[in-house]
Amino acid sequence: MPPENTQISKKSKHIKKNKTDVHEYTEEKKKEIDRVIFCYVFQQEYQQIKKNNSLQETYEPKIQNVVSTVILKMKTKTGGEEIDKLDLDNLAHTSQNCEYKKSRFPALIQRIKEPKSTALIFEAGKMVITGTKGQIEAEEAARKFKKQIEKNNRISIEIGDIQTSNIVANSQLPYEVNLLKIHDDRSLQGSISYDRSAFPGLIYKMQNPKLAALIFYSGKIVFTGAKNETQIKDAYCQLFNILKKHSQDKNNK
Repeated sequence: MPPENTQISKKSKHIKKNKTDVHEYTEEKKKEIDRVIFCYVFQQEYQQIKKNNSLQETYEPKIQNVVSTVILKMKTKTGGEEIDKLDLDNLAHTSQNCEYKKSRFPALIQRIKEPKSTALIFEAGKMVITGTKGQIEAEEAARKFKKQIEKNNRISIEIGDIQTSNIVANSQLPYEVNLLKIHDDRSLQGSISYDRSAFPGLIYKMQNPKLAALIFYSGKIVFTGAKNETQIKDAYCQLFNILKKHSQDKNNK
């Protein structure tokens, strides 16, 4: 039986030849991956909203989740040849705290406790890290996930630049808001949608800064889509007075 490193080298050559494989990382596939990531993160944040309804000590937005994206540059350990895709099936069977059902979700989901975070690992080498509170935690998590992938696939990985793709923050206002009045307020610039039968919150897609605010009757606001903290603070300052105009004091119903 040939040495394991020889098998890996042959496998990588085979992958490089099949450039027309259905799993090729095309622009269309990138868009589909981005859509899947958004749906996953949105679902996780909504579940967290339902679990935690307590008031914050301050009305200022508090960062709950930073979503970071990194491209993994993969090579064989011996020959240094580039590898086009990861063996997620092998990674799922040899790693802890992970799940992978390709028929339901195209990425392997892996979790670590410190820093508490989750990685969505795609076979094309794209990794999305969620659950961290900032850039430093995201970098630490990326290094730990990298070691797990290298160990169980016996390859060498170089981490590219870690880009912040989404910051999620929330705030609790001291008053309740009338969502129907906000929906009918024509002075607001941006896209507004509100269908209580489908989702309990009003979705306000702001133009400047470009992000979305999920506004709930209780006065809770969830900001998502921001690239930095400044955008969240700017959005909060704009919304505070607007929502105050359509508010109802919780103590005077």
